[in-house]
Amino acid sequence: MVIARPRSQTLIISVVCVIAIAIVLLMTKNGIASPQNSDQNIVNSRVDIGAATNTNPISNNDDWKKSFITDTVTTGRSQASSTSVLDAPEETMTGIFGKNTLISYMALKQTGMNADPDSIDAAGQTVISSAINSKTPTFYVIDDLNITTRSGVDALAVFNVEIANTFSLYTAKQNETTIASQSVEKKDPELLKKISPIITNYQQIIDNLRKMQTPSVLSMDMLKLINGFSVMKFNAESLQMIHSDPLRGLLGINNYQDGIRQIMDAIISLRANIESRGGKLIFDGNFINVMLSIS
Repeated sequence: MVIARPRSQTLIISVVCVIAIAIVLLMTKNGIASPQNSDQNIVNSRVDIGAATNTNPISNNDDWKKSFITDTVTTGRSQASSTSVLDAPEETMTGIFGKNTLISYMALKQTGMNADPDSIDAAGQTVISSAINSKTPTFYVIDDLNITTRSGVDALAVFNVEIANTFSLYTAKQNETTIASQSVEKKDPELLKKISPIITNYQQIIDNLRKMQTPSVLSMDMLKLINGFSVMKFNAESLQMIHSDPLRGLLGINNYQDGIRQIMDAIISLRANIESRGGKLIFDGNFINVMLSIS
């Protein structure tokens, strides 16, 4: 199944360019630089995977570019007013990247390797990895589920009802990428507040899926489903910070497709396993349409 990344192309290019500029500025010397196959039966007939086609990428925002270059990104609290380590704002992913880039460059310079393209490239990869790995989604394990040994037709019917009710907790009319796109295009961070209810929906879904009785034969599929929603929650949280932490915002966009794919794969597998045992998996799939929508 091919899933588009709504409105992300221009923003990704913009942020990657900013990162490249930062690396060039900090790590060069004397001009030397390193070079949808969808299965419609898993949801009702309203689901249209084709709605994911993207034609409106997120536009650029010069303000956060300047913040990135100067490594003065704020997170809603004045650094000047901080009186202790406990009062200091959480370090942003973009700030971690900028700081580690400078540290890496100084280390290369001290060892005389700052003119070696291979060393610069290796250092850059390490810096980027350390930054993006500084923030990760919550990943759940089997022990986090409420597992039952019951797997008869009656138990599967109850499971189906609970799954359908849980998916109905997603009430958003616009997905987080659409909201972030509008916020960047209009240079209005206040619009990002509209992502908060989506984050709440994801957490409610995760909590419900964890609490409901899951037949042991479906436990691995359920785990994949929960972790898919956890990835989506992390992505939404990242997109809500797109003005104050552009690198994390980019990560949220980049991982958006992976989260949806994980959810869809889990649903497909759940459906197959349930039907093989005489049950059914029926629910309103409109939430998937919203996740894939670019309107």
